[in-house]
Amino acid sequence: MTTLDLATIIPMAVVATLFLQVVVSRSLRVREKALHDGDHTVKVEDLQHEGLHLARRVQHAATGLLFYGISYTDLTYRYRPVAVATLLVCSLGVYLVHLVRLRNPQVREFLARTYASILRPKELQGAIPGAFFFLLGVGLAGLAVTLSIEYGGNAEEQAMIAWRLGLLYLSLGDPIAAIVGTYVSSRQREKTPGKTWYGSLACFITCALCTLGETSLHMSDRLAMNHELILLVVVGGFIGMFAERFSIGDDNLSIPLLSTGVLLTLQHSRLQKDRSEL
Repeated sequence: MTTLDLATIIPMAVVATLFLQVVVSRSLRVREKALHDGDHTVKVEDLQHEGLHLARRVQHAATGLLFYGISYTDLTYRYRPVAVATLLVCSLGVYLVHLVRLRNPQVREFLARTYASILRPKELQGAIPGAFFFLLGVGLAGLAVTLSIEYGGNAEEQAMIAWRLGLLYLSLGDPIAAIVGTYVSSRQREKTPGKTWYGSLACFITCALCTLGETSLHMSDRLAMNHELILLVVVGGFIGMFAERFSIGDDNLSIPLLSTGVLLTLQHSRLQKDRSEL
């Protein structure tokens, strides 16, 4: 990849991410307009049924999967520090826009009108948007991966798997946990505030399947369907589940950091054990 290629792919990735947010946000607004115009075939409740906020969940998952796809490009291999720096700079950019909207009513109104369907109620009221924590969490997890390769001795491909799994746990495990937990809780006689064990179980299954898929994709020649792979899948499921259920602060920040950090630590311990046995 040449310097020109690098200068091209970064803006393309940023533009693709921003475009995705607009598309998902507008999709719900179009449905709302159709409903108000008398088209009752599509109901807003189908998308945000009793707090499910499906538009935001779809946007969350789609953004994470976009980043997951980018992780297979040369940008995250040959130019990993640039990719990490881009994520951190973009998170800073989101935060600066947040500060501007707090002080400028026109900007605040425009952002609220454009992204209302994918913002949390507290974000509409002035809280820091989840996009900031999403970019910061994935970026800091990438920084941990880079440092573990450079100074911790972790194998590059293994460390990249840890980063991707942390991203998948955030992109798929977190929204699925929220959807299942909210839906099941809404059907109970006594509502359960906050996170539920139904959501945690859904998160465990999702993260375990992500672990199975990712490890099978890269380690099929080293891992057969035996106790080692089964243990890895179960451990991956528990890591994602606990990172989601017992997250500190914002899920978007803590899930990728905790998941990637634990996976890197386990990889490093396994590497040290293998070296001691030589």
